Amino acid sequence: MNHTTRPPMPPGTPPVESPRQLMLKEVFRDTLLTGVLVLIIFLVTNGGSVIFQALSMLPMFSFLSAGMTTFLSSYAVCILGDIIAILVGLAIFYRKLPKTGWFSRPLGETKFFWLSIFGVVGAASVGVQILNTFYLPFYYAGFEMTEEMLTIPRDDPLAAVLVGLYICVIGPILEEILFRGVILRALEPHGAITASLFSAFLFTIFHFNPLQLFTPLLMGVLAAFIVLRTHSLWPVILAHILNNTLAMLPEFFFDPSTEAYTVFGGMINTAVSVVTIILLVVFVYYYGKQFTRMCHDEPRITGISVGAKLKKAFVNPITILLLVFYVLSSILIVTYFFA
Repeated sequence: MNHTTRPPMPPGTPPVESPRQLMLKEVFRDTLLTGVLVLIIFLVTNGGSVIFQALSMLPMFSFLSAGMTTFLSSYAVCILGDIIAILVGLAIFYRKLPKTGWFSRPLGETKFFWLSIFGVVGAASVGVQILNTFYLPFYYAGFEMTEEMLTIPRDDPLAAVLVGLYICVIGPILEEILFRGVILRALEPHGAITASLFSAFLFTIFHFNPLQLFTPLLMGVLAAFIVLRTHSLWPVILAHILNNTLAMLPEFFFDPSTEAYTVFGGMINTAVSVVTIILLVVFVYYYGKQFTRMCHDEPRITGISVGAKLKKAFVNPITILLLVFYVLSSILIVTYFFA
């Protein structure tokens, strides 16, 4: 009987990689590239902010009000950074991204659609309550927050409108297109849970604000599940717009320096938290099993555990660099906002 043998490999030939190694290598590459998109936003917004603030000091720009200067240096640069990151992401992941369905009618029943919207706002409310719990020891120790995180300029009506539009409409739309439209869908081939968790992590890092740590993280995970379930960005866009608008309601009607802002703002925020958290519980009751099923199914479908893929995602240099920037910005923000 003749036996065929595989010819010996020439010296210096690299070993053949297994499917598992190839997939993990692809996870490493794609998470690195999605991290680059967040890094682009960080560089554009911070660099642009420095440039606008420097230009505002020149005599030729003395006509700009303080509010307009704030809009240009803090919000216009965010719009620019988001747009650049979206365009770069579309170019990098063009072949991986779905060509249709982004803004189509969401799949699934009407009940899921509406509960998902209020569920995302409820997740944000849970994040705020967790932050308040962590803040209480600092408050009783004598540390108080010295500034509002989001403020509407009072000296320039046009700047006030532009800032309000960014916070309540433009920002949410651009962020959802980037994080749930580009980043989440680019990572989806590696598994729904891996894509959800890492896109939520990048969404949290994107804010570069420890005072918003839990809110974007919880919102990001739930929003990712909703997009993967409905194959549409509409529910999460509407949820994001609703969340930011509700958070800004006290700003729209009351001056933050007045007692009315503190009293009525607290009442509004408490009412919103109670209602939306209840609706979040209802949403989880009806649809939570679908999310847990995704967690159990991913290792079977991809052949690799979620932990192994996330480990690969977090050892890439861009993720590490973003974490360093996040820690540094957290130190600056905590120092600035607490006295």
